[in-house]
Amino acid sequence: MVKKLRFILLFLFLLTEVYSQGKISNSATFEVSNPYKVVDGYSKTYFIQDNEIMSVKLGPKDVYVQKYKADKPEFVSEKKYEKYFHKDFSFECVRELNKRFYIFYNLPHGDKEQLFAQEVDFGKGEFTGDPKLLIVVDSELSFRYVDRDAQNDYAKFQVLPSLDKKTFLVKYRKFPAVKNDKKNHDIIGLHSFDGNLERTANREFVMPYTERRMNIMDFQIDNKGNIYMLSKIYNDDSENDITDNIVNSRIELFTIKKDSDKIDITVLENKNKVITNLSLFDLPQGGAIAGGYYNNGTGELMARNSDGIILFKITEEGKIYDPSAYEIPLEVVNEFVAEKEQTENLKKQQKGEGKIIDLRLTDLDLRKDGSILVIGEQQYQIRTTSGGANSHTSTGYFYDNVIVAKIKSDGTLGWMKKIPKRQRGTFGQGGMSYKYFHNQQDNYFLFLDNIKNIDLPLNKTPSLHSDKHGGYLTSVKISDANGEMTKNTILNFADTEDFDLHQFETDRAVKTSDTSFVFEAYKKKKEDVMIKVTLH
Repeated sequence: MVKKLRFILLFLFLLTEVYSQGKISNSATFEVSNPYKVVDGYSKTYFIQDNEIMSVKLGPKDVYVQKYKADKPEFVSEKKYEKYFHKDFSFECVRELNKRFYIFYNLPHGDKEQLFAQEVDFGKGEFTGDPKLLIVVDSELSFRYVDRDAQNDYAKFQVLPSLDKKTFLVKYRKFPAVKNDKKNHDIIGLHSFDGNLERTANREFVMPYTERRMNIMDFQIDNKGNIYMLSKIYNDDSENDITDNIVNSRIELFTIKKDSDKIDITVLENKNKVITNLSLFDLPQGGAIAGGYYNNGTGELMARNSDGIILFKITEEGKIYDPSAYEIPLEVVNEFVAEKEQTENLKKQQKGEGKIIDLRLTDLDLRKDGSILVIGEQQYQIRTTSGGANSHTSTGYFYDNVIVAKIKSDGTLGWMKKIPKRQRGTFGQGGMSYKYFHNQQDNYFLFLDNIKNIDLPLNKTPSLHSDKHGGYLTSVKISDANGEMTKNTILNFADTEDFDLHQFETDRAVKTSDTSFVFEAYKKKKEDVMIKVTLH
């Protein structure tokens, strides 16, 4: 599940080799920097501070810190570190904490796993100080299985900052001692730190339920150091959400106060609803808010089919309050689907069955006026095996329609919209999904699409966009006041011969204002460029 602002702009730019200001369409303008030498790396992370952008790029042996200007995209400086880290080091992530920046990495030593942090000075664009040892674990760790803002699919430590980035949580899971999920009880490490990397709590917990009966959904720490965890608990080993027409699962909230080693458990009264997924976000004043989707408890594939949105808030003491649910209207479900499917959806509703499959909460935007924007995307994978004796298994990754809902400050539903799209790839997210940002009037969604979808009728299913096979950069603008939706095609990036964006990943773009963003793109001849796009 990704709770991060994703970016998809592998695009805009396949313009020409004119590195100046230009115009993409009536809805956007761009600026392109002079080209500079490309850096090949398996991880590239970008940050903005004042009017500067910094990237941290890790290759097989070397690390690069690069600086750029943000207002007028321009390469400024580069610092290269050759073989700086030990050959056995394993990259975890790069994080901003308390206006400082750190590379987190794991350095195993014998049967121990060790988490270190190396600070990067933003102003100077270089490392500062020596690596700091944060955690030593006297056993092997599992690859993390609750994933958010991942920069490395094979990391073992999960680093989760609070909203104000002045405290953070490091979570890990010990490798199971018993390789039987009906008997194994997970051991979870939860270590808290302040913004200066000083540890404030050091805890390990044996989960009260077996691995088979417990599905951990999400973790979060608030700015006061309180930790929250949401889990789906099954009543038996079947992992069925419904047994004999009775809900067989429940949601439990685990709360660990800042100065406590005790877990307080609160059960969410979901009654006859099956919760399909939930995510946690901490609140500015302390405590947290949870959001996700539910099924009414009928029909097939209940763990995947959603009928509506669920939201609730959490006090610092772990009490649940202000629970609310919002049914997804049939008219929204039936937008941009074939007439035959519309008829099938009507029959499902009459039977009380789930409406939208594989809907995942991807963004939850808390506004200063108390309103909330809830954004979900249909995300799923399909594995295919072929070849008989010499069989081969491949995985297809799908990112489809986006459902956007505005919850007003009084808790009522303002509007709900569907953004139609169908994207398929074979190398993970790649250039798929979307980028979201907003200003005081409008919400913007940017993604790569098939040009056939620009004037898509309400009774037609979107044509498929295949990742790394061209596509049109598309902008959808939704009015915050009334949900009015407009759609524009910005650029066909398959027409260009000057840019190769196959290496671009959606989380490498940086928002620079309410209506502009920058991203780095690979230009042929072993060169990169920085591109700034302004939407109108």
